[in-house]
Order: sequence, then C-alpha cells, then structure tokens
Amino acid sequence: DFFPDLYQAFLGYDREMATFNAEIDRINAVGQKYPEQAKIVLREKKVWEKSQNTLIKSFLKVEKPVKEIFVLHQVNPEQGKAMIGERQEDLTKTAQDALEKAREQSRSLRKDQEPVPDKFFPGLIYKLKKIF
Repeated sequence: DFFPDLYQAFLGYDREMATFNAEIDRINAVGQKYPEQAKIVLREKKVWEKSQNTLIKSFLKVEKPVKEIFVLHQVNPEQGKAMIGERQEDLTKTAQDALEKAREQSRSLRKDQEPVPDKFFPGLIYKLKKIF
C-alpha cells in the first residue's frame, strides 16, 4: 500500500534473478558439454555472477531500511507514515537504478528470444534466417 513502485522493483528483482540463474545454469551446461573450453565458460560465468551479486547487494541496501520502516509503522503508525514519506522516493530510486543496471545485461538475452512466427512459411523463413 505504501511503496507500490518499490514493490514493482522487487518483482523485477525476482525476474532478473531468475534470468541470471537460468543463464548461469545454461553456461554451466555448455561448460559440461565442452570441458576443454573451461576458460571461456568461467570468464562468461564470472560476468553474470558479478552482475547478480551487484544486484543482490543493491537490494540488500534497500531491504534493511524497508524492514526498519515496517517495524516503526507497526510500533507507531504515525511515525512510520512520516518515515515512509521521507524515504519512499530515495529507496524506490535506488532499487530502480540497480534493476536497470541488471536489465542492461539481460537485455541481450531477450533479443535472442524473439517469438517464432506461427504460420508455416513465415516460420520456415524465420528458422532459415537464424541458420544462415
């Protein structure tokens, strides 16, 4: 009720974490398939894990004040509402900025996942273009 934009940012955080985990799992699977190319796999995995850890740290910085505000609101609703008014914009901006940095990296994955046309000939042409 009090932090609708921040709530949306936390939902986005969950989606980005799922994307990061899926990509790390995919990279690990490639590494198992081609163990002789471990350097490439480790380098790429490190990039994704670093971005994932950065996102986690950024949201931990937001989580602590939100918990404090929640407890304050439970103990003293008037002071809690005042604190919400003071911190809402700052916490939301921090979360959204961290989320946008994470989305920059995962954006390349979404480009590769464009939907395949469902009619026969457009779908066939699409698949052939992907091959060549």
